[in-house]
Amino acid sequence: MATKDVRIARDLGPKITGNIVTIMAGKGDGARVFRVQEDLVRSNSPFFEAALAGDWKEAATRTISLDEDDPKACELYIQWLYSGKICTAPVSASASRAITYEEEMRLVKAYCLGDKLQNLLFMDSVATAIMQAFQVSDTNGYTNGSVPSPGHETVNYIWANTPRDTPLRRLILDLHTWYPLEEDSRLTYKDYSQEFLIDLVRSMSKLRPYPREPGPRSYSEAPSRYCHPKKVKS
Repeated sequence: MATKDVRIARDLGPKITGNIVTIMAGKGDGARVFRVQEDLVRSNSPFFEAALAGDWKEAATRTISLDEDDPKACELYIQWLYSGKICTAPVSASASRAITYEEEMRLVKAYCLGDKLQNLLFMDSVATAIMQAFQVSDTNGYTNGSVPSPGHETVNYIWANTPRDTPLRRLILDLHTWYPLEEDSRLTYKDYSQEFLIDLVRSMSKLRPYPREPGPRSYSEAPSRYCHPKKVKS
């Protein structure tokens, strides 16, 4: 049986020595404190490298505040630093592995944190986890016959917190282009980011087939369809 190669070059191993830095994430009762090897965070993030170098306050205290960021996203990032894995799937082996709203939001917030920390490899890992999670959902299927796509709150968070050309937007647009929006009769177009809806229309229009040969279009073949019905004189 073929086995996975577990040997790698010595200089490619994770940094597990050196000073410890403190990362304070979130604020209030939900705040979390993490302590991580300095070499590990600095070698993976230009943000941390800049903060811990030079004459900045963080360099003197060895403490970095991420009070505007989600502690769960920060935890996910640190877990990834040590394991190279995105740890968001259900804990129970018997539970459905289809993506949940909670996991959606945790993943997209982690992606946005990765953008702030300027860690492209982490962002790509999160995007891969999102793709894998929705593939699982696609395989499992749902009783109403639809395949889940990211919910409106997830979509709105992404469009409010990412630049226009971010790859995550392209991924979410592709998911919504091929799969239906969430089926909730209470939702209207007002519940979605208007910028997202415009982007979605553009994305879907690219799938519309063009006529192979020049000729009359369906709208020109039946013009009465687009006019008010004529009243019949009695």
